Amino acid sequence: MTTPNRCPRHVSRRAFNLVEVIATIVIIGMLGAISAGVLRTAVDGYADAATRAELVNAASATLERMVTTLRDVPLRAAVTPAEPAITTITTDSITMHNGDGLARVGAELQLIIAGVASSLTGDVSDFQIRAFDQDNAAMALSLSGDACDPVRRLELTLTLSRNGVSETLRTRVFLRCMMRGAAP
Repeated sequence: MTTPNRCPRHVSRRAFNLVEVIATIVIIGMLGAISAGVLRTAVDGYADAATRAELVNAASATLERMVTTLRDVPLRAAVTPAEPAITTITTDSITMHNGDGLARVGAELQLIIAGVASSLTGDVSDFQIRAFDQDNAAMALSLSGDACDPVRRLELTLTLSRNGVSETLRTRVFLRCMMRGAAP
């Protein structure tokens, strides 16, 4: 009598077993998590670079507008020797005799001309003004009245911040009205 063969010598596989399916899912999940982390880092870097570029452009345009305004500060009328027509300078504002000026108001930098304030830029986290005399020595601020007369140069530092990204730009302004040969 022959015994039935209970263990065939050649077993053909037609499907995956449960362990193989779970192992495949785990490996694919790990690869997806690693890929997502790399992509997230790249996207965040691109977003930060774009924000940084926007802030640099805004700060640069704002400083250029302020430099243009401050270079054209007029001389005080009928005063010898020549003196700039500046009434007050604080660490974050300048006022001229005619009421024009620059001032930080909250997170905004404003230009005041003929009594009308217009926004130069927003996202301001810091704005500082430093004044220098004809010997290029820093002057203590706050200045007002006659204390503004020796001012010959201003240094403006503007910091803009958005979405955790900050950019700081600095420029120096020589008052044209105080340059040799300037007409009163």
